[in-house]
Amino acid sequence: MRISAESFGNDRARLGARRREGHRSLRELCWRRPVTRASIWCDSCRSDLALVMFARLMRVMMRVADLMQTNVRTAAPDAPVAEVVQAMADSHISGLPVVDSVGRILGVVSATDVLQATAEQGDATSRSRFFEHTSAREIMTPIALTIEPDADVRQAAQQMLYGEVRRLFVEDEGRLVGVISQTDIAQAIGTGRL
Repeated sequence: MRISAESFGNDRARLGARRREGHRSLRELCWRRPVTRASIWCDSCRSDLALVMFARLMRVMMRVADLMQTNVRTAAPDAPVAEVVQAMADSHISGLPVVDSVGRILGVVSATDVLQATAEQGDATSRSRFFEHTSAREIMTPIALTIEPDADVRQAAQQMLYGEVRRLFVEDEGRLVGVISQTDIAQAIGTGRL
């Protein structure tokens, strides 16, 4: 029998209808035949229950790799802040990972990091000099929260919540392979994928 997320609602409704038609639980008689002590529903109801439970499990157990974005914009450690800000604005994102030449994450530059560093500059001249002559390495947060692609999406959501971050970078064997954000998880919930 083929199981899909779309059929989940129909199968649950069919199971409810069978119960209303007279299929009953343990130690009661099913309209079609008696239910043994070993089973909760008759064979007909049990197959529907298995279908519903399997569909629910498939919906709950979603991996980070299923939701992550793989086309990740990155910044080099020696990139000027002006270039990093332009990349964030062009991509409509609030943070960029800073990676070395082999793809290892060194840190993250967020919009908050840029705003805090800019606020420390005294006048307009020092601000413009800051954007052109300061590198991403100088203002980045050196610790970027990461997760593995095989991790459960719920674990990613917990890490974001406890770490008070909007995104987690996905690393596989020490190399950046993607990013998952609060928006990705919210879209999955909103569209019924999660």
